[in-house]
Amino acid sequence: MENSRLIGSIQGLDMYREELEKIKVWVCSSACGKSYLSDIDDRFFDLDAYKSKLHHSDVENYEEKSIEKMWELLEQGKFVLNASHDYFVDYLENNNIPYAFMYGKPEVEEEYIKRMRNRGSGEEFVKRFGHLVSGLYAGRNKSNYGSFRIEMNRNEFVSDYVWNIFGTPKKFIQFNEFPKNKYKIAFVDIDGTLINRNEELTDFTIKALNSLKDKIKIVLISARGFLRIEPYLSTLGFLDNHNYTVAYNGGLILNNDENVLVENYIRSESIYLLKEYFDKNNLTDCWIYTYDKRLKLNEVKDLDKFLLENKVYEVLYLNLEDPSQVAKIRYGLPQEICDCFEISSSHETRLEFMNKGATKEKAIQVLINRLNIAKAEIIAIGDGENDIGMFELAGCSIAMCNAKQCVKDCADYITDSNNDDGVAKALIKVCG
Repeated sequence: MENSRLIGSIQGLDMYREELEKIKVWVCSSACGKSYLSDIDDRFFDLDAYKSKLHHSDVENYEEKSIEKMWELLEQGKFVLNASHDYFVDYLENNNIPYAFMYGKPEVEEEYIKRMRNRGSGEEFVKRFGHLVSGLYAGRNKSNYGSFRIEMNRNEFVSDYVWNIFGTPKKFIQFNEFPKNKYKIAFVDIDGTLINRNEELTDFTIKALNSLKDKIKIVLISARGFLRIEPYLSTLGFLDNHNYTVAYNGGLILNNDENVLVENYIRSESIYLLKEYFDKNNLTDCWIYTYDKRLKLNEVKDLDKFLLENKVYEVLYLNLEDPSQVAKIRYGLPQEICDCFEISSSHETRLEFMNKGATKEKAIQVLINRLNIAKAEIIAIGDGENDIGMFELAGCSIAMCNAKQCVKDCADYITDSNNDDGVAKALIKVCG
């Protein structure tokens, strides 16, 4: 392969633009945003993440299989992103495949390390990453890898260069404009959406939502029960009778002073039917949720008495050891159970059973009717399958970039991840 042409800045892309538009493979010897780019923009595929998944699943010949995947992706018209592993770079070089080789100066990596810390990466991981970066920089700088060699500068990340060539993704919310004062209410999911991986509200998000609460009513909507939502409402200053919460995926609608407005709890006969199925199939990690209790279903000593004294809003099957079983069980459920429940999965390890009719979108319909708000005036933000229904109802639907692709496909826009204040950034953009 001919020697690389060195590009030392974003402005340096211009003279090679026509040639760069033909490059389908981008190799990143820098950690600066490769996976982030593929999360935001579905034109790009992080082949390195795919290879790592094969490796950790003990798939034999995982490197060769990732090369096969590369050709499959190229035939689909995708752009391929990959780390600069020797096996991959050698394959490209030996087969004269044009590619761009990107790397960041040490100060660029320092900026990325800050982002990693903000996203909750452990210090030991950050330390090892920093050591790796400092050890590799000299080799990168002398490399003639690739048809183009791109050296990034401080605060310049992979996405900045790639989007400069191929254009920004139309669904990324930061690249869109919104009319002021159009939206009156925002329904915001919690797990994987509002809170970060440590189940925390960041200072940035707290300040942003507080600055916006006079412009738009913000309603937290979740599969959680109210008592598990309440600490976040308290932190945000939303605990009053002028604000609302939707708990148990729509099974419970409340004022935030705990005045129940609407409830849709599971009937006793439906719980007996589900318990019979669980017992028959030896499924023991099953939980029932009332307003203030969480108990293992098979450990309730007198179920008849319990159900007479308590309203159950959710039954949960949990499988942390083998998440693939969750999907198998879901799609193998007998029709009589499907007829009794709203069944959803907010995470691959969870299968949630609510009473028929208890959905986020139906709860939203109840609230907007009560508040005299039109569908076109609704914002919905989420990351899970159980958020798709409210996306279809809302005038502006926003998926997190950490959401599954099927969820992103159903949204009008995509925002940053839950570890990067995606909710706050989206609401500032739309309403600020």
